[in-house]
Amino acid sequence: MRLFFLFFIILQILTLSASYAQISAGRISDFVTNEDIEFVEIGILNHNSGTISDIDGRYQIDMSGINPDDTLRFSHTAYKTIDFKVSEYLSTIDKDIKLTPKNDEIETIVVNHRNFRQQTLGNNFKGDKYQGGFIQNVKGFECGVLLKIEKRAILQKLIMNISDCAYENIYFRVNVYKETGKNEFQNILGQPIYLQQKMTGDEKELVVDLSPYFVHVEGNTLITLQHIANIGMGQLLFAGSPKGSTSYYRTSSQGRWTKAPMKLSFRVEAMVEK
Repeated sequence: MRLFFLFFIILQILTLSASYAQISAGRISDFVTNEDIEFVEIGILNHNSGTISDIDGRYQIDMSGINPDDTLRFSHTAYKTIDFKVSEYLSTIDKDIKLTPKNDEIETIVVNHRNFRQQTLGNNFKGDKYQGGFIQNVKGFECGVLLKIEKRAILQKLIMNISDCAYENIYFRVNVYKETGKNEFQNILGQPIYLQQKMTGDEKELVVDLSPYFVHVEGNTLITLQHIANIGMGQLLFAGSPKGSTSYYRTSSQGRWTKAPMKLSFRVEAMVEK
């Protein structure tokens, strides 16, 4: 009998009348060009209450029952993060948000192959005895694997072993985080990495070429896949195991990170300093 360890939170559905719901909505755009910004992460810091803007920069977030002293964050890899005190945000009539581009320069590292070696980091499991991943159409949900890296590394390719996929098309984002504390991580990317693909049902792996993004890391690094768009009902599951490199997940944008009860089959090909 197959054992399914699907590490997701079963969302409790709260029935609220419209009079009690406190829905805030707006548009997020570029401060310089006024162009819409897609897939911005919006959420209450360290709470499982968040969302992601759509391709037109529009967002809606339920602020019902949120502590006025909590922090609401708007973040995107290519833009500077904006934080609001919840009470300040709710008192503002105009909920449209302007984000300022980072304009970060890409750090250049000259690789001397005598000082670096090719290495595969993470997990490489196959089969469907243990599975984990995405089973609900929840924007902001993400999961991934913590890579144990002692020195500098250049991430080249992300490979994820699929055990089951019921989607015809997928649209996800790859995130890379530096470990900053216990269950605490900071996104280090300067531009978004998207995974958009038509699925046939025969795929055994999802592969993302990271080399165009110059992802240089040092120390423990969390690499994740995040649900960012409404792709309908379905599921995307990956092979897993009770043993291996630690996996983490969170159920919404800006939410709390939690260790998963099983390990996902995510691995990264990298050049690692000797």
